[in-house]
Amino acid sequence: MNIFRHIPFYMALVCCLLSGGKTEAAKKINSDDIKKITENFMEGIRLNREGKYDSARTVFNEILKVRGGKEYEGGRIMVNMANSFFYQEKYVEALKYYFEALKYAERKKEKVLRKESQARAFGNIAECYYMMGNLSQALYYANQSDSLMLNTPGHYYVYFRAQALYVAGAVHLDNNEYKKAETKMKETVHVSEYILLNHNDNSMLWYKAYGLEGLSKIWLAYNDFEKAEDYALQSIEIAETYGDPAVTAKCLLALSSVYLQRKQYEQCRDAAFKATELSSEAIRLNPDLAYNIAASSMFLGNKEMADEYFRIYSNQMRKNTDRNFHETVASMGVQYETEKRQLRISALEKERLLYVGLIALICISMLSILLFWQQRMKRHRQEKSLFEMRAAARGIMEGETKERERLAVELHDGVQGMLSAVKLNLNDTEKVQVLIDKAIEEVRSISRNLMSETLKRYGLRAAVEDYCRMFPNVIFLFFGSEHHIPKHIESLLYRCTQELVTNSIKYAEAKNINVQLMQEYGRILLTVFDDGKGFDMATAVKGMGISGIHHRIDAVNGKIDITSSFENGTEITIDIKI
Repeated sequence: MNIFRHIPFYMALVCCLLSGGKTEAAKKINSDDIKKITENFMEGIRLNREGKYDSARTVFNEILKVRGGKEYEGGRIMVNMANSFFYQEKYVEALKYYFEALKYAERKKEKVLRKESQARAFGNIAECYYMMGNLSQALYYANQSDSLMLNTPGHYYVYFRAQALYVAGAVHLDNNEYKKAETKMKETVHVSEYILLNHNDNSMLWYKAYGLEGLSKIWLAYNDFEKAEDYALQSIEIAETYGDPAVTAKCLLALSSVYLQRKQYEQCRDAAFKATELSSEAIRLNPDLAYNIAASSMFLGNKEMADEYFRIYSNQMRKNTDRNFHETVASMGVQYETEKRQLRISALEKERLLYVGLIALICISMLSILLFWQQRMKRHRQEKSLFEMRAAARGIMEGETKERERLAVELHDGVQGMLSAVKLNLNDTEKVQVLIDKAIEEVRSISRNLMSETLKRYGLRAAVEDYCRMFPNVIFLFFGSEHHIPKHIESLLYRCTQELVTNSIKYAEAKNINVQLMQEYGRILLTVFDDGKGFDMATAVKGMGISGIHHRIDAVNGKIDITSSFENGTEITIDIKI
């Protein structure tokens, strides 16, 4: 029994304990469910665009009730639910759903998609905090969004950056950090133009207009009225192209503020009134419009109008401040304390389960160590026995190699020399010469088979290459670099080459044979493959003499791999570590 095979199971058991033992199978979604989810989702987006926010939320909640709806479109539903609250200026509720969307984003498996979804959630949270007047939180989440997208390629990279950059610029502007604000607003315009140019996404006109409007405010703070007016006019032109009255009204406010500082009071009042005519919500969203109308009216001598709009400005500022302050403190305070209490309870429960899991893990580890040592001792005894067997086989092979070398020398120097002398002295007939030539060649062949002279003098590569040249259909290839090889290994591989090539020619009837020798430091591989008729590996291996090669390779702790089929021929690879 191998205890280590079961450790993953035990670890899973411990993890299950630590997580409370709760698992939930993913719900399967069929095609009808997907169709229903998609139709309802598009309907909810349409209702949001038409300003029917309560109806939109009803539709989104219906999707969450469909089987698998929460898993299939959960993150996007939460974003659009949050948007519906955001458009109604219910920022606390919007934040709740934006944070839910962030949780879905963090669970996405694909890295780039996860980063894009997180960046979108961070950007929305930043914008929400900015509208609530919580500038520090707005800047924090805007920077979080920007840093996620900074090194991420693709369309959404710049799209989400535009939102994050604008919010960060707006925060710096409100904090009178004009240099930082200018950098962020210029980057907002730059990335918006990039998307417009490369992706033709007209929604980016929104952020381009806002970026230019922010630059107008910054240059107004620098008292450079000409640049401020130029940026304001550019922002109005872009906003009118985009076609959203609220965006145009915001840009008209920037132009109105420039005219007020330049003491062009009629132009100031006209721009402000135009903004209020475009959007009935303009003054409520931008109380500075009421201030500009009041101030310009006062300088133009219309005291009645000035008093009316100063009163509107004062009331609107008080409402905005009170609403944001109380909603933020009350709702967020309750939510924070609730979550903190739940986390504390959860932490105590996990700590208890952790101790139980650790005790279980220690017991399993001790048992594993005990069984490991038992198996190690058994394996050590087996390896020792196998080593002794291989050492004995290696000794036999080395003796066999020396005997072959001695026999080869005797044949070469004795028999061949005698036959050569006969050839020189018996020139009686041509037939005798031919017979003697054949005898000499036969002796050479026997000598070469027993111990190649090339192998002895020049090594394995040269010997195998020399042997392959004897056959017109055998190709030899060498890879790597030559290193020292023990004599008995050289002899073994040379004999294996002879036997494998002979098998390919004699039994496989191969037309083409490829012999490859690959050598690297500490390792050598011999591969012989042919296009012959192949054989059934289950029945024919022993009958073709491969059994003897197996024994030789085992004796030097090598490996042999055989692949053969009737369609593709045979490939045999011998792998020996030196």
